[in-house]
Amino acid sequence: MTGTSLLVADVRPKDAQAAHAESLGLSTLVDVEIGTVGLLRKRTVNMRMAFIPPGEFLMGSPEDEEGRRPNEGPLHRVGIEQGFYMGIYSVTQEQLQSVMGNRPSGVNGDENPVEHINWYDCRTFARKLSDRCGVTFRLPTEAEWEYASRAGAGTKYHFGGDDSELDDYVWYRGNCGRRTHPVGEKRPNGWGLYDMCGNVWEWCQSLSRPYPYRADDGREDVSAFGRRVLRGGSRDGGAADCRSAVRIHSLPGRWRGHRGFRVVMIPLYEEIPYGPGRAAGVLPRRRSGLSGRWRS
Repeated sequence: MTGTSLLVADVRPKDAQAAHAESLGLSTLVDVEIGTVGLLRKRTVNMRMAFIPPGEFLMGSPEDEEGRRPNEGPLHRVGIEQGFYMGIYSVTQEQLQSVMGNRPSGVNGDENPVEHINWYDCRTFARKLSDRCGVTFRLPTEAEWEYASRAGAGTKYHFGGDDSELDDYVWYRGNCGRRTHPVGEKRPNGWGLYDMCGNVWEWCQSLSRPYPYRADDGREDVSAFGRRVLRGGSRDGGAADCRSAVRIHSLPGRWRGHRGFRVVMIPLYEEIPYGPGRAAGVLPRRRSGLSGRWRS
């Protein structure tokens, strides 16, 4: 879906989100039925996703930003040409179990984020979800992640630059009690995404390479070996790690107790008739072609 670029700084994030989704006949929010859990009493597990419109943003941080790291520059403009859906929460333990059959985490809880997972297992989850639903799920690129996290904000945090507001939006070292917390307990960003900062670091698809970011320079090659990017800070980090521009990296096979992920979904637009096993989709006026059940 390639559309007219939208400078999100010029409009309110929610307005841009709603207007672009409506122009394409899409819902701003969708619930994807991804699986079931339970042996005797099975229950459905859903994943709620928000539409992120295409646009442009300044990636990285200015040289005078407090807490800035050298790998966050130079500040440069990046375009996101294709809209996508992103999970409004980090993938939870219940969601992972419904697809993968396990839930590797230190702090157990259905609504707590997965936190002991490596990059390869995140990719496996996305691939299985793609096969199950008939549409592409994957990890976000590093640019997609920062663009979605900022939701039009050019400040050091997606909610502004005031550290006194951290407790309203973020689980971090200053308030978490050294444990993860259920997703969605803090306030969301401008596009309705929760916990984009803090709680757990989130794996991205991208290889760790210097800026400026270019999607066509090989860093999005999922078959290449190398360190992969993580974003967003975690329960163990300080305020500086909660900034939108922070980027760290790790070998893809490594997992630690504060690494999770969320996925993006690329919607379909071609007209696909409903068939056996297909249920009505939530994408109004256009058929999604998904084999799973959806709700708007």
